[in-house]
Amino acid sequence: MEQPTRLAKMVGRVGICILVRQGGRDDKEAYSGLIKSLEKDPRVKSIDAPPVLTASVEDVRYVVPPFRPGKSKKSMRTEGATHTHIHALRVQPAIRLHIQVPRRLQVEGKNEDEVPSDEYWVAWDGVTVLVTWLNGSSARPFGTAGGLVVLEILKKAAEDSGLSLRRLSCGSNCGYPFAHSDMLINPVAESVIPTFSTQGRFVLKVEVRDRETPLELASALLSHIDFVCHMYTKLRSHGRVIAVAEENARASVADLLTLQYNRALFGTLPLRARLKPLWRTRGWRKNSTRFIAATWLGLVTIEENKREWSRTRLVFDESASSGNMNLLFQQEYPQEVNLVTSLDVSSVRASVEQMAARIDTRFTVFATTMVALIGALIGAIAAQLAG
Repeated sequence: MEQPTRLAKMVGRVGICILVRQGGRDDKEAYSGLIKSLEKDPRVKSIDAPPVLTASVEDVRYVVPPFRPGKSKKSMRTEGATHTHIHALRVQPAIRLHIQVPRRLQVEGKNEDEVPSDEYWVAWDGVTVLVTWLNGSSARPFGTAGGLVVLEILKKAAEDSGLSLRRLSCGSNCGYPFAHSDMLINPVAESVIPTFSTQGRFVLKVEVRDRETPLELASALLSHIDFVCHMYTKLRSHGRVIAVAEENARASVADLLTLQYNRALFGTLPLRARLKPLWRTRGWRKNSTRFIAATWLGLVTIEENKREWSRTRLVFDESASSGNMNLLFQQEYPQEVNLVTSLDVSSVRASVEQMAARIDTRFTVFATTMVALIGALIGAIAAQLAG
């Protein structure tokens, strides 16, 4: 059912859909299993994927916050690691899919008017997914549910082949899996470099050279924007780790101050009222040392990732300025930048430095006193022996 575009306008939507390798599996083996899973899905009408022997399957690492099992509120601040990474499989050339799903099967109880089409042409390189459909397929060509079924298909295929899929939301304060700036793709007969311009607050106009089929058009457009999307993915991943590390560091300082407050309160209470505070402050020195170490680890994590974030931002800004590709993330990018640039951990650093110095001072006094007592005891014993 593949039809040539021949200057037919399309609608496009970009999402970050990371194919994650599990364990030490061979990249080519994992890729082969993914393609077989996609081929078995009846919703995939056709697939054009590079052969296993000739495909370029690149292992790309992205940093991520630590995993918290069972949605526990307990942070990793006492567990050591404050961030980790995932291995993404980036495929070149991109996998191309023609997908057909009736609108009524895409809504899942939602308004069917939000589904703009029952037919999608998709290009996916294992990190960035570009979902396109014909403009005019419905009365609402930019329906919010457009393309969501594609992500479900990719997720199922990944899991069936022993992989996993990590969908990166558009921004830190939103769970929508696509960038908010949709593309109205306008194919033109002459050879042009894709250029982006604003058509409205959430719509971009993109002029590209026409191709023979929608799949070829989607693939050509993805190859033009994939590096910028890859840089934005790195920017988001470092930004997310910074935010979580800052949250954990503040939580560790709060635990440390609470511990110190309970110990200070203990000394002001009458003897009969000290039992409960005494229990709360048990092991205070060991716990204080642990919280201090966790806070410093969080601060180091912030500095390390902020340095990488700054480098990535520079590359993104330079590459995305070409053809106004920065408009792809015009809704999300300012929030991501503000998330990191507005972060201030000076109070956290000052608190942990003060508490660490206080504990060291107490330990020094304690150690000096014990040495003096031991020395006096040894002297008394020596005097008795001499006498």
